Amino acid sequence: MAKKAAYVSAIGLVVALLGLMTLKYRLVIGPFVLLLGIIPLLGLIVARRSLKGAIPDLVFGAIDTGLLTIPAIWGGLAFGVAGAIAGGVIGVALGSAFHQNMPRKNAVRRWRNNEVRWKTRGEAVPIR
Repeated sequence: MAKKAAYVSAIGLVVALLGLMTLKYRLVIGPFVLLLGIIPLLGLIVARRSLKGAIPDLVFGAIDTGLLTIPAIWGGLAFGVAGAIAGGVIGVALGSAFHQNMPRKNAVRRWRNNEVRWKTRGEAVPIR
């Protein structure tokens, strides 16, 4: 656990320093954003996790980030900073709703094998 915390702290420190340098020296933001996009791949390499096994996590992250970003941009364009903040809050709520209503792998398998039936809010109940 401490080893993982050290990796996360090191990556977080690098990101924070690059962000501060970008703001202080008024650097172009594009390369910094590109670097932020590469950081999850570095995490996979450090954790020695295969890219194939991480695809579902990467797809979910892209969807979740998109659900946060799109309403924030719309709100910002329509109402400025306050609209961007409100849009971001709406995006987080959408992302949370999407995440909590996704069926888990075992739940889908059990449903296909008629071992469970679904109640109203996505909870699986064993069939007796």
